[in-house]
Amino acid sequence: MKSANELREILNAPADPGIHFIADPRHYEKEVLDGYSMDVVKYGNEIDAYCPAKMGELTCIIGHTNVGKTTAILWMLSFLVKQGKRILIYSAENRISSIHKQIIRFCTGHINISVEDLAKFRSNIKYIKHERHFSYRDMLNQATYLLDAGFEFDFFFIDPYNSLKIENSFKLNTHDYHYQAAEEMRIFAMNTDKSIYLNCHTVTEAQRVKPDNNGHRPAPMDSDVEGGGKFPNKADNTIVLHRQISSMLDGEKFITEIHVRKVRNQEFGGEPTPYSSPLRFKYRVDRTGFDFVGGFESKLNDYKQVSFDKNYDWLK
Repeated sequence: MKSANELREILNAPADPGIHFIADPRHYEKEVLDGYSMDVVKYGNEIDAYCPAKMGELTCIIGHTNVGKTTAILWMLSFLVKQGKRILIYSAENRISSIHKQIIRFCTGHINISVEDLAKFRSNIKYIKHERHFSYRDMLNQATYLLDAGFEFDFFFIDPYNSLKIENSFKLNTHDYHYQAAEEMRIFAMNTDKSIYLNCHTVTEAQRVKPDNNGHRPAPMDSDVEGGGKFPNKADNTIVLHRQISSMLDGEKFITEIHVRKVRNQEFGGEPTPYSSPLRFKYRVDRTGFDFVGGFESKLNDYKQVSFDKNYDWLK
């Protein structure tokens, strides 16, 4: 794994072509013959059958405004925190205290947070303060200084991408800039073996769809993300979160749909959910979590940390 200084050099120095960028056959041929492993972390619920947390990946999470994306993502991350994983969070749209209260509620199941609750998870969660308008590269650089300070985070939650400043010193067009941002985040994740959860809003046009007679709107496509389809294209995993916030049906507005649209490295677990059958979780009235209320099929497989086997036994 590269040091924080090496990561900053990758982020900030222009690429200098040379022999060091040529892959060593000894490395990839060994993987061809012996297989390779990937660290997989299970949430411990129905999500694991479709998109377990894998280290070193970029996960793009897409949804309309005001459907509770941040809350749902914090709930997902809370399962990782309870397993001892360390989380770094940057949120430009919410107070740190509000986010921290919510994730501690999810971690403990307690409505009222105690001093003991806060102390229990203090070393597992850190925040980057929203005190300047950061670019995506600022975010990645800032994360390396947390590594310098001894906080070896496992997951980095950026909330949302759309709040980051466009710092375009290379004068790229908008398409190329966002493509570069997505690619550099993925490279950062691969080089650090740390995973990035990137919260993304949808474009305005996708939010203008009129509701049906029940007040329901279709879930957005992953290509409806602001910035374009380059984000789901470059991401290792793509999840769409949706909620019928104007539903006229009893209780429906409290149910969050999880549509898993893309999963890379499926040999280590996961697959897209059927298009019309997302996982459905109902938000608890006491705000301590979500409960599974249905989906295509409850098939929580016991995915293990496995190796890519040269005999392809995993296909059987």
